[in-house]
Amino acid sequence: MKIKQISLRAFEIDPRGQSDEAIWRYLIGQEALLRRFLLLFLAPLSPELMARLHEAGFSVAIRQGELVQKAATRSPDLAAKAQPHAIATQVRHKPVRSGERIEHGGDLIAFGRINSGAELFIEGNCTLLGTLDGMLSCEGEVAILHSVGRSAVVIFGGELVAIERLGATPLRLHKADGKIVIESLT
Repeated sequence: MKIKQISLRAFEIDPRGQSDEAIWRYLIGQEALLRRFLLLFLAPLSPELMARLHEAGFSVAIRQGELVQKAATRSPDLAAKAQPHAIATQVRHKPVRSGERIEHGGDLIAFGRINSGAELFIEGNCTLLGTLDGMLSCEGEVAILHSVGRSAVVIFGGELVAIERLGATPLRLHKADGKIVIESLT
């Protein structure tokens, strides 16, 4: 089964070649994470599996054909004058509490603990100086300088990272040749 996160709010799932039971076991195994997102399937699911997913509280949609996003066109003169919109780095000096959700389009530096049940959705780079026990979804590079707790969930560049892979801190996550690289900073 091929699965990737296509935005900060949805996972695109290709169920082709998988049995209903295999799909169900995977989704239930990742339920704590996936329940918060829209699951966009690239192929139809059986009515029985759809009913089970809805009954379990998953948000499910089936992609019908290609979704097309129409880009706005600009004159060459306007495009040349356009400046990228800079988003300021957010600095957080206190813990992120359980149930708290931070969404930021730029970079984040967090000095406090990210408690279990807290959620960070960061489009830029993220530097964590406290313990990560909550959920972190980051599109840029990640530096975790203190520790990663057992309840932590890390989604990096749209891919779920197994906590066991994170090992000892301090560490840095980045991508090279399209693959996640986790390196020690010591």
